[in-house]
Amino acid sequence: MTTAQDTALAFILDQYRRQIDALSPAPSVPGAKGTKVKAPKVSKPRTPKANKGEVSANAAKPATTPHVPQFAYPANSVGAEGFFSLLRKARCMADERNACNAYLGYSDHEAHGTQVDNCRRAATLALNSHLGHKTARSTVAGYIKGMPQTVQRDIDNLLARERGCAEELATLHNRMSDVIAKLTADTLGNNEETNLRAERDLTRGLLLVSEERLQAIRNDLRQLHTLTA
Repeated sequence: MTTAQDTALAFILDQYRRQIDALSPAPSVPGAKGTKVKAPKVSKPRTPKANKGEVSANAAKPATTPHVPQFAYPANSVGAEGFFSLLRKARCMADERNACNAYLGYSDHEAHGTQVDNCRRAATLALNSHLGHKTARSTVAGYIKGMPQTVQRDIDNLLARERGCAEELATLHNRMSDVIAKLTADTLGNNEETNLRAERDLTRGLLLVSEERLQAIRNDLRQLHTLTA
């Protein structure tokens, strides 16, 4: 191209560019009249939430008062006959607790069945004091040193052990009868039923052990009687 042609082409392009700029809208200037300026968003600080576990741990715990057992009768307020009267009228474990507390006192830190047995045994000996003395005399007589007849000494010892084992069996049978009677009662709570079933199983095991021990004692007595015959 010639210089005249280049000049003409440049002029045409410049005119075309001017028309395009005239048609397009002018850019908005921030702060100018008629234009809206949006304020920048400011994020609010977020407050951390406390965990539920921390809230429950930090919460003030209510003051607990020590448990004081309540009984229907004061401790040591009845004798052996009164104890058996209360025990026969007992329909639940709470009544047994009242009977034991009225006779010898009751502790929540010891097994219930053990305390009932101790009270029953003490009341039985109080009403039949000769039982304990007979057993003690027989046991001591069986261990006298220098006794000329050693076989007779062993027999006396086994007889005393047999009597003591028989008394223990009688006590366990009475205890089993009481437990079964309470298990078959109409009014029986779930916790009480669980405790009574555990006491029944324990008493049944003690009965088996006592019966085996009594049988062994009687077998030994039979052999000694054969030697003295």
